Amino acid sequence: MLPYIDIHTHHLQNHPEVLEILNLRAGEDRPEFQASHVSFGVHPWDADQPERVRLIDQASDIEHLTAIGECGLDKFQGGDLAKQTSLFKQHIELSEKLNVPVVIHCVGYFNELMALRKEGTATRPWIIHGFAGHPQLAEQLIKAGFFLSFGEALMQADSKAAGALKALAADQWFLETDESEQSIQSIYQRAADIGQISLSQLKAQLHQNFLSTFAGQNL
Repeated sequence: MLPYIDIHTHHLQNHPEVLEILNLRAGEDRPEFQASHVSFGVHPWDADQPERVRLIDQASDIEHLTAIGECGLDKFQGGDLAKQTSLFKQHIELSEKLNVPVVIHCVGYFNELMALRKEGTATRPWIIHGFAGHPQLAEQLIKAGFFLSFGEALMQADSKAAGALKALAADQWFLETDESEQSIQSIYQRAADIGQISLSQLKAQLHQNFLSTFAGQNL
């Protein structure tokens, strides 16, 4: 049976039918239990904290590292843009070195993010987590070479996120729980309803997305 895949969560469900990528934020206490898949990074909110920024080098020592992040740019809580950009570029270099995708937090700086993607030479996938924007922005990001990940915002009736998901091909996105109390199973069902496909079809497609985007990772 194919698993439900939660590419970004702060709370492990530990369900036998769920593959989860647990987010570890540099500088925060790590859980005592062992996750099979982990992402690690310095959050853009911490870009002004040198003691946390220095921790980025720990990524190479993280067991079961599946992705770098979450990292990125935040217009409202991230402080100085130059510092955020410098920190983000360090994450991109790490993702290339370690051959894993990047999970991105972006608020209000999508044009800047697309410019960084265009000007750089990164080859590993960039995934914007928790996408809740309008369909036009979603299409711009896909054309710029990003993948998107949708979460709790899909549960809201007539949300922009639902419109964006419906406008995209199913090989261009993932699903996640982030910090939500929603289960990944309920988010999958909602996405299947929005896309007007069966749950089994959706699981098969997102499984294939994971295999192609997270190449080399163990399921």
